[in-house]
Amino acid sequence: MTTVFILAGGRGTRLGSACDKCPKPLLPVSGRPFIEQVVRFLQAEGLSQFVFLTGYLGDQFPLHFRKVDLPHAEFQFIKEDVPLGTGGALVSAISRYPQDRPFLVLNADSFVPFSPQGLMETTQDQDGGVVAVHMRNGSRFGSLEINADQQLVGFKEKQSDSQNALINAGIYVLSPKLFKDFNKGHYYSLEKDLFPHWIRQKGRFRVFPVDGPFLDIGTPETLAVAADFIQSLIHLQRAKGTE
Repeated sequence: MTTVFILAGGRGTRLGSACDKCPKPLLPVSGRPFIEQVVRFLQAEGLSQFVFLTGYLGDQFPLHFRKVDLPHAEFQFIKEDVPLGTGGALVSAISRYPQDRPFLVLNADSFVPFSPQGLMETTQDQDGGVVAVHMRNGSRFGSLEINADQQLVGFKEKQSDSQNALINAGIYVLSPKLFKDFNKGHYYSLEKDLFPHWIRQKGRFRVFPVDGPFLDIGTPETLAVAADFIQSLIHLQRAKGTE
């Protein structure tokens, strides 16, 4: 069974007062919190084990998901006492919930529809993989550097002139063995600390491009179109169900 670790510790500062009493991933979209909509999509894709890595207002996640009607889904919650970064939160989580097979990691405030099964199959001979999205204007996002074999070479910072970029969707599959060199309780960034170390150690990470749509609810403008995005996810899964 594949475990999904969900990074949900951010404060959502760009959304202003909207996140004063509610963590960003729990903001309502089409009648349910954004991250619940994502979990429902993933469950329909065959995933059922979810571990939330929380920080800001983290107590609200178990309060919500323990009363949600999601048959067969299993939820665990880890709230960090001090900010550990995306990588540090994950290192500590792996020490608490050891894994014996590759697992998924995703950001709780962004998403792109993808095939978990396709991602796992494509990366089964790798150390991991990164979901990527082709975007005409990728200036708001970090992009990926890849080689001719679709292997990850590195991450690029946001660039104002980034056109036709292959952006990082914030969804990963990772092997447990990657975490042996890191100590829990330390601050690490997944993209700035862990991945550069792994790449220097000759780790192999396949980039898995998808067509989108992609949404990051981190700004008032993108949150405003989140309902349309969720409806596109619902229509996509309904269409798959009729195939």
